[in-house]
Amino acid sequence: CHLALWDEARMHILKSDMFGHTLELAKSSDVETSRFALGAIANIADDSRFHDAVAEKAGVVRSLLILTQNNNLSIVRESSRALSNVLSSSVSQATFLKEEGMESLVNISKLQDYECVYNAAVAFRKLSANSLSHETFFSQEGVSAVVNLASHEERSIQLQSAAALRDISSNQDFKVRFTEMGGIRTAIELSSLPDTDLRTIAFGIIRHLSLPMRLKRDLVDSGIVSIMADCVAQTDNEDLLFQCASSIANMSEHAHNKVVLVQMGVLRCLVSLCKKKSLQVKRETARAFSLLSSAPENNVGVFDKKVLPSILDLLQCQEEETGRDSAAAISNVSTNPETNALIGALGGIAQLILLLTSPHESCQKNSCRAICRLTTLEENKVAVISHGGLTPLIQLCTSSNHDVSLMSIMVLCNLSTCSGYQIKFVEDGGLPILKQLLSSDCPLTRKNIAMVLCNMTSHDVSQDHIARQINLLQLFELMDDVNLECRALATMTVGNLASKKIHGSTILDAGGLQQLATMVNTIDGTNLQRAALLTLYNLSACEASHVLFVKNNVVQSIVTSCRSPDVLCRRFSLLILANIACNEKTRTDATKGGGLQAAVLSLKDDDSSSRRFACICLANMGNDAATQSQIVVHGGLPSLVTLCAVNDNETQNCAFMCLSNLAANESNHSPMMKQGAFKTFVQTSSSQCTTFGIANLCSSSDLLSQ
Repeated sequence: CHLALWDEARMHILKSDMFGHTLELAKSSDVETSRFALGAIANIADDSRFHDAVAEKAGVVRSLLILTQNNNLSIVRESSRALSNVLSSSVSQATFLKEEGMESLVNISKLQDYECVYNAAVAFRKLSANSLSHETFFSQEGVSAVVNLASHEERSIQLQSAAALRDISSNQDFKVRFTEMGGIRTAIELSSLPDTDLRTIAFGIIRHLSLPMRLKRDLVDSGIVSIMADCVAQTDNEDLLFQCASSIANMSEHAHNKVVLVQMGVLRCLVSLCKKKSLQVKRETARAFSLLSSAPENNVGVFDKKVLPSILDLLQCQEEETGRDSAAAISNVSTNPETNALIGALGGIAQLILLLTSPHESCQKNSCRAICRLTTLEENKVAVISHGGLTPLIQLCTSSNHDVSLMSIMVLCNLSTCSGYQIKFVEDGGLPILKQLLSSDCPLTRKNIAMVLCNMTSHDVSQDHIARQINLLQLFELMDDVNLECRALATMTVGNLASKKIHGSTILDAGGLQQLATMVNTIDGTNLQRAALLTLYNLSACEASHVLFVKNNVVQSIVTSCRSPDVLCRRFSLLILANIACNEKTRTDATKGGGLQAAVLSLKDDDSSSRRFACICLANMGNDAATQSQIVVHGGLPSLVTLCAVNDNETQNCAFMCLSNLAANESNHSPMMKQGAFKTFVQTSSSQCTTFGIANLCSSSDLLSQ
């Protein structure tokens, strides 16, 4: 027995016949002989070099199990010590389970002797590390025995049994059963002790039990959260803090818990955890913030100036998970202007921009998503540009990760409405990248690129750059995209470019007119019709386009749109007709195909702007003698007289202008007098239109007496 304490002697004993003789002596009826023999076996088995070698000796486990049932306490002590050492080997554990040794350990654990109970606790601890033993723990009262030992007065026994419970609680197949046998209660009792090691193990048990969705709510309702918060406030032990942070994050995965945990004040605990140096603690804290912030109930008034700075600090961590989850938390809470403004004021934009350059795609994606939501505020848009965010965003547009690329483009959509964005975007080489992405296979990518271009072309400063660098044919292709929004945005982009005469001519030369006319009659969507008509209106501002409108039979499409149920479509259509009718070469064509009738009917439109535009249209058409009489024949006169009396100076002037043109035709004089046109002219303040109208009516001698 004494020689077995010496390292070199152990090897000789094990390799020689001495070990077999020692095992036989352990079975001796002489207590001292048996005790010393068992001590020798225990000492040899305690050497990590010989765990498996001892276990492979025939009959070792069986013999030790039999001896643990001896009536002599000293033999039970040594045999249980030897058994606990032998169980260091997985080989001996398999034999132990086959021999149904759990019952013997349970019996030993119930003895009133410290050494025996400690040995049982050590054996339980070693067995618990083997998941194959867990079923036996539950079926042969092993769990109950270990639970009882966890409340033992001796710390060493508590540590071994608590560690065994932690191992058992890690098995996903038995977590619920473990809880039903008092697992949560035992963990809470251990966590309430002042011993740091025991508390760490206790929260390790809680962390394992917090994984199944079924147990998350039970844990929150158990009262463990307040104990955890006190623990975080009192310790700097990294392992203990990790167990707490991870447990909170796990419990936060349950929808109900997300709200309840916040109500319990867990955010204060997480803020404290953010201040700890441990990277793994920060990682779990960021995960908890991400999960809690995902509940809509927590988005308003919860993540305030006391909490947000801690999350923003986590953005600076280089670890992927921490950066990813803290950015997700910022994204989750960026749902209202007040919070968005606060994040911007706290410097969140600058930190998110730094995260854009992370080598981890998950960090890039969540940072882009957060910035996208934050840039619904104008001041945050300015902050992104002033902190150099445009360059990394443009670079991420070409990321091989689809989500990263799409999210960065969506940020550009928001920024593209900012006045300081236009030139900076061009200078940073953004347009060639947009041109490349116009051919993307992803409909959402194409749509968002079209939105960026649409927003940019609404500013004069960038129109020329886009016209030079973006291929018009690509835009025409987008105007036929499968996505209606994309089609409308591409068409609006072309329409914005068409607001400049030089670009309008290029669009006409490229053959865009016929495509736009087809879109006007589409049944797919009002926005698309609006965009097409806006573009045609801008093109019609160029006098040279009018003949092309007629040659390509676009006028008929415009006439049809004058009867559209959409007010904007009607307005644009009337303005286009007015422009075409303004041209002497195409004036008559504007009246054909129902154009004149459409304008006359629009005088009674419910929309005041449409009525005014109809007056302008008829005034331009009325510069032709034949059309002047046709306007009266088609019933336009009563409506025009009525519009001269409306409380709208612009509409009044347009109506008077039209009546003045009609008065130039002598055949209209009699019906105009009957409708009260002369009286209307006289009652109106002097203007060139009314003067011409009165003069024309007075030119008829037959009417002078009237």
